[in-house]
This record gives sequence, structure tokens and C-alpha cells, in this order.
Amino acid sequence: MKVLIATDGSKHAENAARLLAHFSHSHELELTILSVHYVHEVLTTVELLEMVENRLPLERERAARKCQRIEQIFEGANATIESVVAEGHPGETIVKEAKERGVDLVVVGAVGHSLFERMMLGSVSDFVATHSPCSVLVVRPNQIDELDQRSIRICVAYDDSDASQKSIAALEEFDWSHNAHFDLVSVMTLPHLYSEIPIEIDASLIRNATEEIVRRGSQRLHRISPDVEAQLIESNQPEDGIAQFVEKKKSDLLVVGNSGKGLVSRILLGSVSQYLLRHAHCSVWIYKDPVDFGFLKDNLSRVHEAHKARS
Repeated sequence: MKVLIATDGSKHAENAARLLAHFSHSHELELTILSVHYVHEVLTTVELLEMVENRLPLERERAARKCQRIEQIFEGANATIESVVAEGHPGETIVKEAKERGVDLVVVGAVGHSLFERMMLGSVSDFVATHSPCSVLVVRPNQIDELDQRSIRICVAYDDSDASQKSIAALEEFDWSHNAHFDLVSVMTLPHLYSEIPIEIDASLIRNATEEIVRRGSQRLHRISPDVEAQLIESNQPEDGIAQFVEKKKSDLLVVGNSGKGLVSRILLGSVSQYLLRHAHCSVWIYKDPVDFGFLKDNLSRVHEAHKARS
């Protein structure tokens, strides 16, 4: 599994690395630690340009030290580690490196304990979560210090969609047999029908269907962990119900699939995953199908050639 961890030297970045380090893995991780030195593109004077140029070696050295601190967290881990120092806009550079390296997961830290801070994610983590071509783990500082003494509590939001099934498959890259408790939650929502004629809805049919979804999801999760508790909750707003559930259960991590299938919906988060990213009190792992940029480029080339031929 290829993982990219972005660091700016802050405590939030170290928390992100520490959470990933708690994920036991049986296979070797290909770990890239990326520190981005932000160089402003608009420079008004020659003197300012020279000053920035003179400071670049020092800034690169500082960035390298930031990477070294993350490397120390993974000392002795089954991982190959490469540290990279890059220049540019942090969010755009992280997304660019993830694309070029074909990583499976990008890990970033986020500020925020309060609801306001959670809703107003840091610009970098928000940008990366929205634009990354692959899955993203946004780590908040909640309870990470406690994980040295107890199992990690993970909630999987499951609706039996292709995305939620693949999110469980992504978890199989790690060994959860000893240090994790899983809650699998599915939401039962009654349809909103507007009619002048009274319409009766057989809620038992919807409940039975949702219970079957819970059963299938629980079976999948039991393949990777013996400690699984599956639950059905009722809510007219699934995303709000899930956010309340993880807060009540004091989850450390919420895993949710991004259900978009088209290019736009893969790059721009779906409404549910976007809501949970901003409102869930805990860290959030958003599973995305990797975008095949080679396939996309080939198709765009064929479209371009066909357009030229018609012209």
C-alpha cells in the first residue's frame, strides 16, 4: 500500500502520523513523507526576490527536519520511507504528488475540537480531501494520546454501495485482529412523499432491507476483525445520524465511502462525505476509487483526434 503523509512540522501533522502508526500492517508500506515549502508567486521587488532566494536553503533544511520527525515515528515499522521536500502551494502540491506517485492514501492533519473548527477545516486539509485522486485520512487530535493504552474505536458507515464495500476492502490492508473495535452503522430513512392523498408506508419492509444491509456489512467486517458491533439507526438525515452516532460512541475514526462514480463526483466530494468531514468530531477516512489518469488522458486524446477529424 502506498501512503503519503503531509507534514508542516505542526503537532497536527505529527498526530496524523501517530494515528497511522497505530494501524498494524502485515504488508510493507511504501511511505512518502512530504513537506511543502510555500513560495509566494507574487513578488513585488527585486530585493524581496533576492531575500527569498537567499532563505530557500534554510527553509529546505527546516522542511527536511520536519520530515525526519515523522520518520522517527515509524522507526522499526515494516515500511520503506522516502522523504520529499517540495516547493509550491501546499494543497496543490500534495494532490500533485499523490497523483504522480499513484498513492492509495493521503494522510493529513486538521485543526479542530469545537464544532466551529470542525466545520471550518484548515484550508490545506479541506483542499486535499476535496481534490485528492485517492482516499484521504483527515486526522483530528481527539484522543490520540489514549491509543497507547486502549484499542482504537473505528466506525464504518455502511449502505451496501460499491463505495462502502470497497472502503472495508481498503481496511483489509491492515491487521485489526488485536487492537481495534469496530462499529458498523447503517441508517434507516423513510422516504419523504408529498401527496394530497394519504399514503401509508410499510416501514417494516424498509427496516428488513436495512437489517439485511447491516448483516452483510457485518459479515464483511468480521473477515478482518473479531470485534465488530453492527447497529441500525433511524434518521431522516443519514449524515447527521452518523455524526451523532460517532460522537455518542466516542469513535476515534470514521470510515466512509465516497459514492461518486463520475470524474467530477470522484474529485468533488459527495454531500454525505463532505458533511461528515466537517461535522464528525473524530478523524475521517474517506474512501475514493483511484482516478485512472492514464485512462482519462487516452480518452481525452481520442476525443481530441475525433474532433480534429470532423473539423
